Amino acid sequence: MPAVPLIGMKYRQEFLEGEAEYFAEIVSISETLTVPVGSYTNVLKTREWNPYEKNSDEYKYWAKEIGFLRAESLSTSEYEELISHTN
Repeated sequence: MPAVPLIGMKYRQEFLEGEAEYFAEIVSISETLTVPVGSYTNVLKTREWNPYEKNSDEYKYWAKEIGFLRAESLSTSEYEELISHTN
């Protein structure tokens, strides 16, 4: 992930040609999100995908100083969320 994320910025997350080519795009830097562990503002939202995996598109949400909060599939109703963390 870029150190200074800008909306529309695209980047690679992983690269093994023809097998693991994961990409991401910054969608928002000002989301508000509530997950079981708490509510967060100024959440970064990314769209992530692998062109070699059908239905791999998903949104992911990240909070500063916490990290991953939530992932939502764009093709199904599946999601995963942060349910606990320690400082």
